[in-house]
Amino acid sequence: WLVAAPVALLPALMASWTGDWDAARTFLYAALGMVALGAPVGIAASGFSPRNLSLYQLITVVAAFVVFPLGFAWPIHELNPALGFGRAYFEALSAFTTTGATVFDDLDAVRPSVHLWRSLIGWMGGLLVLLAAVAILEPLNLGGFEIAQTVSGRYAAVQRASRGSQEMRRRLLYHASLVCPVFAAATVLLCFALLALGEQPLVAVCHAMAVVATSGISPLDPCSE
Repeated sequence: WLVAAPVALLPALMASWTGDWDAARTFLYAALGMVALGAPVGIAASGFSPRNLSLYQLITVVAAFVVFPLGFAWPIHELNPALGFGRAYFEALSAFTTTGATVFDDLDAVRPSVHLWRSLIGWMGGLLVLLAAVAILEPLNLGGFEIAQTVSGRYAAVQRASRGSQEMRRRLLYHASLVCPVFAAATVLLCFALLALGEQPLVAVCHAMAVVATSGISPLDPCSE
């Protein structure tokens, strides 16, 4: 939540720049809500040490894809009340899992800040998948990594991955320091390339994030001419 909170300020800034104060206020409240929820939970769980760390990591990854879209869906629902929260949650969930499905019938009628928020959710989801793969699944030899490992190597990796929560945090921070700059740099470079080809700024930003995160999210309506 604390990572997603400053990200929610980006569509708030965009909405304020275009004079859409209702959307700007909604995304600002969403960012403040994520801080209000994330900070107490982070403090309470800072000293938690699970008995089965490997299982805890896997459950945490799955829970992230279920719980986080609840907060991501709130500004979508507030700015599009006709959707209902269930459909807004599906929109956020499909974006966060980089599935890219949408419940909007007319993308041209959707606010630009909401398009940016959908793309950012997908971008964060793609980054989370990468981090989970290299920092959690690879040490546990899951998700295809087990193919390249021997049986003895697999059990040794599981043992190394289960040494303690402090080592898990260090591993996550280490891989994040490697993956995040490359992920962000690739997005920025692709965005500038699209701008150089004459694409509109919002479309260039959304498409750059969609390609890097493999979400396929676009502000353009494929049915419009």
